[in-house]
Amino acid sequence: MPKRTSPRPAQRTATKPRALHPLARALSIVIQLRLLRTVSLIAVCLALWAAWNLERIHDLTEARTQRDQLRGQVEQVESDIASMRQQRQALLTNPRAIERAAREQFKMTHPGEVLVQIDRGENPD
Repeated sequence: MPKRTSPRPAQRTATKPRALHPLARALSIVIQLRLLRTVSLIAVCLALWAAWNLERIHDLTEARTQRDQLRGQVEQVESDIASMRQQRQALLTNPRAIERAAREQFKMTHPGEVLVQIDRGENPD
């Protein structure tokens, strides 16, 4: 049996690039000019849009800042509410908490006790 050989790939030979026909060259220049004009038009439109909406963008930024500040205030109020709920629960169930609140907030004392208040203000010189 004869041995099979694979066909040789075609060898590439270096060829000179063909010069464009003058009409093809002119069409290529026209296409490039149209592309440049289109890109320039898009850039001008984007610049006009940005200038037109600059104030709106600034307003949006201010609104986002205000929203973030309000969220912080909401978190603080929610934390205060949770703390007050804990105090309320303690006052409803714990006699020592009731006594402490009466002493601290209303300056109440047991019979025979003397209330001494200490002023922690600045030292008079």
